[in-house]
Amino acid sequence: MSRKYAWEAALIQCPFYLASVGQKAILCEGHGEGMKTQTQFKTGSQKEFYLSCYCNSNYEDCPVYQNAMTKYNP
Repeated sequence: MSRKYAWEAALIQCPFYLASVGQKAILCEGHGEGMKTQTQFKTGSQKEFYLSCYCNSNYEDCPVYQNAMTKYNP
């Protein structure tokens, strides 16, 4: 993981965020036991926007968060 992605991860508040995958993707906990969800973006700017809108603050509004929560709130 490069320094940029380590700093990016330090800002994340979402409990389901796992890692940044290069410039255009993020990896999160999935909706099933042992599953992961990768979200790929067309551009790095779209990824940055998504991180700022959901991962860094309003994660409960994120569709990936809501999907992962189904295994904890059946």
